[in-house]
Amino acid sequence: MASFSFEVAADDSFMKVASEISECDIALGNLETVLHDYQFPPAAESGGSWMRCPPSVAGSLKEIGFSMLSLANNHAGDWGVAGMEITKRNLEKSGILYAGVGRDQDESFSPAVLSSSQGAVSLISMTTTSPIHATSGFPKIGSPGRPGVAFVPIYETLEVPVEEFQSLVRIANKFSGSKESRYVDIADYRFIPGNEFRRHSYCDTESLDLAISNTRSAAAASDVVVASIHSHQHGDQADSPSAGLVELARGLVEAGARIVFCHGSHKIRGIELLGRSVIFYSLGNFIFQPSGISGQHEVDWGSDMGYWKSAIAFVDVENDSISIKMKPIAISNLKESSRYGLPGFVFSENSTSELENLSALAAKFGVSVGRNGEVVPAQSSI
Repeated sequence: MASFSFEVAADDSFMKVASEISECDIALGNLETVLHDYQFPPAAESGGSWMRCPPSVAGSLKEIGFSMLSLANNHAGDWGVAGMEITKRNLEKSGILYAGVGRDQDESFSPAVLSSSQGAVSLISMTTTSPIHATSGFPKIGSPGRPGVAFVPIYETLEVPVEEFQSLVRIANKFSGSKESRYVDIADYRFIPGNEFRRHSYCDTESLDLAISNTRSAAAASDVVVASIHSHQHGDQADSPSAGLVELARGLVEAGARIVFCHGSHKIRGIELLGRSVIFYSLGNFIFQPSGISGQHEVDWGSDMGYWKSAIAFVDVENDSISIKMKPIAISNLKESSRYGLPGFVFSENSTSELENLSALAAKFGVSVGRNGEVVPAQSSI
């Protein structure tokens, strides 16, 4: 979520992070901004704010070592189709492959493929959160398809105790004249009566099938498939993924994805191991500069340090096995500093504390993170 240009060599702690990333065969991330110089107007509706950063950031990301980026997220369409296209061109100029946006639905769900000395790696990218105008579509009635992001909607139903539900029914019926009593629709939510406050979510079947089909095809054509999912929905707790996201991530693993990395919460969530695959339900942020959203109101993210504590996952993938090491990072939230929004590794006691927090979140999925960052099944914890 970059908003400013930056120099990798300008900060020692950031250089250490970049150095380790550049030593990897392939580095991947989620680009949650649009690369342009204000050549065109913003879209009528944004993904929350109209994100933008200078095109030079593409070169800086390449210098860090990023070789593939996911573009499917709620900010991809902030500057319309023109913003998507110029972002793609700026990444191409810097030699970075991308996935998740396209001229139509087929192209947006198509993988980017990178051949390396270790084999071919495919990246498939999708989002469960997006303004509708920014979502891709199939051709219809002889017209071309709609450009946009690969979109897999997650529908949410909110269960509330009966007494509270009856109050919603009275209010809704008063204004709409409806006599419906089984559910109440307010904004994007459907409320149903129950015994407690609970979230229920599930994926759109048609979009889920498309994502799974493309992942299966990518797995047949490459050595490793990495799937990226952007999602704002959460479970009953904010640090838990929604049931719909879990359904989608596990479906992609079953289709052949070896690594699924999710993002959108801007905070760390749990880790799940499924056979020889791994799901990261969120690693938090990497470069995070929310106060630099040009021309928009500033959002004060500084009071919650959860947004500024993240982790980098270093993953070794073999034919029949996978090994993972987590390294905590801290992102500078000092707005007046030249380091604002840039990460550095966390060491000593602080590192132990962050790994313990990550392990507690991973434990919900039967996974443990050891003292040195190793990710293992809980019964094999180090």
